[in-house]
Parts: sequence; C-alpha cells; structure tokens
Amino acid sequence: MKEKELIQTVAIIYRYQIMILNQRLSKYQMTTGLAPFLLSIDTNPGTSLISLSRELFIDKATTTKAVTKLIDGGFIEKMADPADRRAFKLYITPKGKDICREVRVEASIFREEILEGCSQEDYKATLKVLGQVFENMRKISSH
Repeated sequence: MKEKELIQTVAIIYRYQIMILNQRLSKYQMTTGLAPFLLSIDTNPGTSLISLSRELFIDKATTTKAVTKLIDGGFIEKMADPADRRAFKLYITPKGKDICREVRVEASIFREEILEGCSQEDYKATLKVLGQVFENMRKISSH
C-alpha cells in the first residue's frame, strides 16, 4: 500500500471491514449497519432510542430506521416506558440473543484475522493515537 494520509487509510480499512463483515453476517440476516444496534440493546436491556443514538454516535432518524428493521426482523421488541408514555424501551428477543452470539463469534474471528502479525505493543500504540485523533475531532465538532 502506498503511503497515505491517516484519515484516508482509516476510511479504506472501514470500507473493507464493511464489505467482509456484511458478507459473513448475511447468513444471519444481519448487516454491519444493524449489528451495533442489536449488540448495544443486548448489552443494555431496556435502553431508549435516545440513549442508543448517543452511545453509537448516530442520529435519531438513523437509529429509528435501524430499530424498526430489528423489530420487523424479530430481533428486538419495544415495550412502553412506564415513566414516560410517549417513550419505549428496547429489549432483545430470543432470536436476537442467538444472533448476538453468532455476531460476536464472527467479530472475534475477524479481529484475530486482521490483527495477525501485529504486536500487542503496536496495537496499543495504534489505539492510543486513534483515541487522540478521536478526541481532537470531538473538540473540533463542538466549536
């Protein structure tokens, strides 16, 4: 690979990740667009749309579309929030729980494959640099 700028390299890695994982997740009727929502709801039962949007850094309209697809697919269910009749809480279904297990296995295998040949020190250093880049972007976006 030719020397590239950091952001361009991250974008290329992201596109490859999406392509590979979508192919692997298709057998579970899941996509990389829906998986983060499903996994978050599994980890945080009873979460709300707003909390989900904040956690994943995704706008409310996109979150609503993803949640609707997950409900229609039978992966999650929504229940009225007794504290606020206009809101609802999101819960994983048994089908969704099964898919979460499979998605986590696929993600673990993928992680091992992509980090092959990378030392733990290089991995930690990369995360540190990317974490700083992320914090800098957050500062810029809040101006």
